[in-house]
Amino acid sequence: MDAPTVIGSTLTSEQLATFLSETGNNFAAVDFGELPYDHLRIWYNTSYSGVIEIMHSLLDSAYYNRKMELTDSLQLNATFKVLPASAKNPSVVSVIFVLVFCVYVSEGLNFPPVYAAVSAVRERVSQARLQQRLMGVLDVYYWLANFLFDFAVLLPVAILFLLITLFAAKGLRDAVLAMTVEILLFGWACLPLCYWMSFPYKSASTAENGLLNMMMIPMLLSAVVSSLFSFVPFLQDYETFFSTLFYLVPGYALFDSFKRVGTIFPILAQYGAATPNAWGWDYCGKALVFMAVEGFLFFFCVIFFERKSWVKTGKVTFDATPYAPGDDDVRAEIDRVRAGAKDAAVTVNGVWKVYPGTKKAPAVEACRDVTFAVNEGDCFGLIGPNGAGKTSILSILMGTLGYNQGACGVQGHAIPEDILGAYKVLGYCPQFDVLFDFMTTYECLYFYGMVKGIPEPMLDGVVSTCLRCLGLEQHRDKNTKDLSGGNKRRLCVAIAFMGNPKVVIMDEPSTGLDPVSRRKLWNIIKTSSKARSFLLTTHLMEEADALCNRIAIMVNGQIQCIGSGQHLKTKFGEGYTLDFKLENDEAKMKAFLEMIAKEAGAFETREIHGCHAILVLPNQKPLSFLFRFMEEAREEYKIVDYTLSQTTLDQVFLQFAKNQKEEMPTMTQAELMKTQ
Repeated sequence: MDAPTVIGSTLTSEQLATFLSETGNNFAAVDFGELPYDHLRIWYNTSYSGVIEIMHSLLDSAYYNRKMELTDSLQLNATFKVLPASAKNPSVVSVIFVLVFCVYVSEGLNFPPVYAAVSAVRERVSQARLQQRLMGVLDVYYWLANFLFDFAVLLPVAILFLLITLFAAKGLRDAVLAMTVEILLFGWACLPLCYWMSFPYKSASTAENGLLNMMMIPMLLSAVVSSLFSFVPFLQDYETFFSTLFYLVPGYALFDSFKRVGTIFPILAQYGAATPNAWGWDYCGKALVFMAVEGFLFFFCVIFFERKSWVKTGKVTFDATPYAPGDDDVRAEIDRVRAGAKDAAVTVNGVWKVYPGTKKAPAVEACRDVTFAVNEGDCFGLIGPNGAGKTSILSILMGTLGYNQGACGVQGHAIPEDILGAYKVLGYCPQFDVLFDFMTTYECLYFYGMVKGIPEPMLDGVVSTCLRCLGLEQHRDKNTKDLSGGNKRRLCVAIAFMGNPKVVIMDEPSTGLDPVSRRKLWNIIKTSSKARSFLLTTHLMEEADALCNRIAIMVNGQIQCIGSGQHLKTKFGEGYTLDFKLENDEAKMKAFLEMIAKEAGAFETREIHGCHAILVLPNQKPLSFLFRFMEEAREEYKIVDYTLSQTTLDQVFLQFAKNQKEEMPTMTQAELMKTQ
């Protein structure tokens, strides 16, 4: 049934009631409860294209009559405006356009926060974040600096919307301005949300895909579900609840408010009707309030949960029976540490780290009652096969991994209780280069010096001294990405020395270096070791032997032996290796072997080819005696050439490493956070 012909006339309440009874379901009712007269109800034809104009006119007339207290006969004036043929059914085309526009804008604005969080993941994985923490950058300052930088990406979009207000219709200017504020608040809420959600990821590539899905899919799903409220009657009772719940997703809050404004305000402005308040709760107000609160909430979660993930101590049930070492040197080290070890720069006392088991794998003991101390001025080497627990010990000392039992500290600062105090005396050289490609060598050192707290008047002199001492003066103005591998490692060592730390932790300091660069790096470490203590891990026994005055070998999470390199070779070595060659005389060869057995003791034959032999001699006799014996026999037995060497540290290491169990399975950051 068409609308009644009442153009230019009045319609009494009785006439309206009669008309409504005849039209049946073609008409719908809308309550305007926010008006002072909450019993007011406007009826309108749902199929009529000019419904907005009718509602507006009826509402104005009814509200006016009520205000004038015309209670005997309520009269409603209805003015009908015929729309152009092209706009007879604007709802389908315009609504679809608005929805598509809102989806594109909302989804597109998700990209900057996601890639900002991916950058944070990249810094964490490369240990650049750890380096900054060790230099003294507090978590709140780090994330605030990231936020301010990343937030600037959204400013051009906001400026674009502000420019639109200059050309927008008068009735749309407030709406566009409110939408501009919404974009800014979207960045305020979405950036810390992405930061928080990035914690479980251990690579930038997986973080990029994962975060995009985690931001976009919930927004799209909530938008689809919310649209069902208009078509499924029984869901309409839950519309308020779900709408409020979906507003916890910043992308949906932005989408929904844009949709509300975009589907109503342009039509009202086109026909000169008064537009509602764009800042009202039903339009932009709800989204503004939600996103403003969410920004504070998500930022708090970032700071709180990052702190927990860095130093949380795990709670795992395990057999904590004290380790009873078989080596007397290890027992002496345990007694020394537990007695106080007053001269120690670093102490690790009875530390246990156990990763809980899963349905697929049993619990793994990374460290089992590990105890040792690094003395002042020592270079202490911690070596062992993969999975032995070296990296776990370093991570515990740097506060990035919790432990289940024990105690450790650096320069009297307990970890993790006083981790910030420990950072003031710690320097760190990671296994892989942690450098900013866009900075020069000078700028990189200057940056870390500022972060470390070196006074600015002294900073230039300190940086110049570092460059000179490490042989980097000629590379002062080069971008770090253009440096050779050896120079990059030297720069990383220089960063570790910034602020003159009392203790320097070095993880595989010569990884990837050629022999010449490696020797240069060793010389730098040796020169600087007089002023500080070093704790390093390495897979190169030659490096450990050259740099460390004390070495500990870890196997299966336990320290098996400890002492100087020479002490370990003497104590655990198989003897001496004798490689010699005689002139072609097999009779002389047989006689000489008998003489060696008589003078040096029973030997092990490694290799014999004619008059060439490689023997392993027992260490019953000193090395000086064996050299003298070979020189005296040179003429008699026609010795062409020989070499006599002591058992190497490599051989000692292999002797212990053969007992290492299967390497500890790699755990993701998410798994690690769950297990700690």
